Amino acid sequence: MTSAPRPAVFRLDQIVEATRILFVRHGYRRTSMDDIAREAGVAKATLYLHFSGKVAIFAMMLDRCQAEVESRVAAAETSDAPLSQRLRALLYAYFGVALEWFGDAEHLSELKAFVAAHPDHFTQGGPRPRARIQAMLDRAEADGDTDFSGKGLSTAQVANVLVHAARGAKLGKAPTPETFRRRINDAVSLALAGGC
Repeated sequence: MTSAPRPAVFRLDQIVEATRILFVRHGYRRTSMDDIAREAGVAKATLYLHFSGKVAIFAMMLDRCQAEVESRVAAAETSDAPLSQRLRALLYAYFGVALEWFGDAEHLSELKAFVAAHPDHFTQGGPRPRARIQAMLDRAEADGDTDFSGKGLSTAQVANVLVHAARGAKLGKAPTPETFRRRINDAVSLALAGGC
């Protein structure tokens, strides 16, 4: 009895996950196509059946990470949860998903530098976090859930502070996703205190 062939989507998922693990562990330069094939449990020919090389695999890996971010952002924007929960979810989606995917890996800076050096290979995300946070805050003000203008603040200012707080929450000793989530929770609580 022969087993049914595995669907291509499964193989792609396997390859992308193997690539993520290896790039985090060894960095882009030290990861070969042979390494990826071995980690994914597929023949090297299978890699080349789906990808032209490492850059193409890396691009798909980052596209999948971006798709996860976008999915979580959309869920936060359409949620019926209180404003504080929606803001926390949106900020974590934008700034915390990378911690889940790449952790505080030694080679994360190499991966970021590679993306910056090869912008034509990677898709760009949708609207930036500041604009989406401000839109969420604008809707909350229109609905009467908060009133920043009554405190002499604009939603643009609050969105800007939250983006800087989220970026700052990653500084120092690299946080775990849980630590980062706590820092985001604190930032949102402080920002919303100005609008209550």
